Amino acid sequence: MKKEKKIIILISIIVLIVVSLTLLITFLFFPPPITRDKDVTLHIYVHFSDPVRLKNIGEEIELFTALEPRFHILLHNLPFSRLHRDFQSGELDPPADILVTSAPASYGKNTFLKEPIPWAGRLWILYYNKKALKTIGIDPENGKDEISLSFAAGEIGREELEETFSVLKEAGITPITLGAQYGWPLAAWIQHLTAFEGGITEAKEMLSDSFDIASPAAHRALQDFSSFIEKGWVWEEYLAKDWPGALKPLIEGKAAFCLLSENLVTSIPWEKRSEIGFLPFPGSASGGQTRWAVGSLIYLGIPADVESPKDTQKVLDFLTSPGTTERLSKS
Repeated sequence: MKKEKKIIILISIIVLIVVSLTLLITFLFFPPPITRDKDVTLHIYVHFSDPVRLKNIGEEIELFTALEPRFHILLHNLPFSRLHRDFQSGELDPPADILVTSAPASYGKNTFLKEPIPWAGRLWILYYNKKALKTIGIDPENGKDEISLSFAAGEIGREELEETFSVLKEAGITPITLGAQYGWPLAAWIQHLTAFEGGITEAKEMLSDSFDIASPAAHRALQDFSSFIEKGWVWEEYLAKDWPGALKPLIEGKAAFCLLSENLVTSIPWEKRSEIGFLPFPGSASGGQTRWAVGSLIYLGIPADVESPKDTQKVLDFLTSPGTTERLSKS
């Protein structure tokens, strides 16, 4: 009996050795195939006229693909109106996996997988041609007179502002240039004028889906800007110009003021930037304190019909991560 038991134990050991050797040989000479996630190509659509911002976002995408080699990400930049139109109509080719938009409320409720998230903010500021204002004796940069100081502080009153516009026009300089081709610079003027007259609460309501364009606040602002146009205070080609295009009369000194977001300073040629100054909007400050400021947000959204929602979300998480956000804000 003991002998049989020893034989069984010996056979078991031999079998164990054979199985182990077989597994070892199989692993060494016939390794299992390495499985990994499939390569994926994603398309990100933006509408930026700022070449610096576009370059910086491209660099962030390159950083992500270096960390995640299976991702191939293409960045497409289209004019806002075309991007909005083609996305709405389903004619965007190739389809968007991530859409950058400044107007998420303009899309249908089920357009995106989740509600688009704010990605970046920008303040609107009043660009001005230094020489144009000096022509009528105003120097916000270095002047010590009351009106120059008031402009620099954002404390200029409505009456003084309109008087400045009138004097500029008499001097052959158009007070305001803007590019309303895509709507927003004109809307920004209306919003600023609303804040100027009625306060920031009414100006904020203009961004709400429930805002009534026939409200007293909007009506006053529209009347104000219409009067500016009638008096010849607005560059006559404003409806046909895009945002950076509106800067041309300003740079040439043919117009005095242009209300644009701060990031569009990069649209001004480097050699001309010293000729352009920047001011808070009139009436936005009082007693040395800022009363209000108007800005806009850029959102990132994932369309509801994307093919790879998990992969797309991974890219979105990277673009909205603290590290990426900090790098973009510094640049």
